[in-house]
Amino acid sequence: MIARASFNDSIRFSRRASSTGMSNGSWDCFTSACSARVVSSATSNWDAGPLISVWNKDEHSAWATELFTKYQGPFYTTELVLCEVAHMTERDAEIAQMVREKRFLIGASLWEHSAQMERCLAAFAHCDLADASIIVASESKPRLKVLTTDRRHFLTYRRADSSPQPLELPTTA
Repeated sequence: MIARASFNDSIRFSRRASSTGMSNGSWDCFTSACSARVVSSATSNWDAGPLISVWNKDEHSAWATELFTKYQGPFYTTELVLCEVAHMTERDAEIAQMVREKRFLIGASLWEHSAQMERCLAAFAHCDLADASIIVASESKPRLKVLTTDRRHFLTYRRADSSPQPLELPTTA
């Protein structure tokens, strides 16, 4: 049986008060396991793996939790990735709320980018639709790192211009 904690038990987001001198709408990321707050100006594209790890407490949970202290939100991902996360974590309502609150911003959509996603699916036999959506999102924001636990697949994927995606992966044992 998988232990399930609420997302807010692992990661708590709060609006910065305007008195901090930071612009309204920025998110502080706090973890219960980390007392130091690291704020980076970087944003990132999120694959399903790190999000699933935060909720389902697996071997990548500590690494995934650290990502929320390293990167400042909101975080970019795709609807297809969030559907995969919802299926694997049973956190549908929480995910919908996070999108509504703009904690997650939606990148490539199947409706608008189906041709590009089909290209990815045809080019990589092991590519699923969620991975294709992250590749396409990475093409539109080429400087943003893709945060994923899926080393085996993402190291082989290439963008339409044949360039690799910048990746952040958990360290291997």
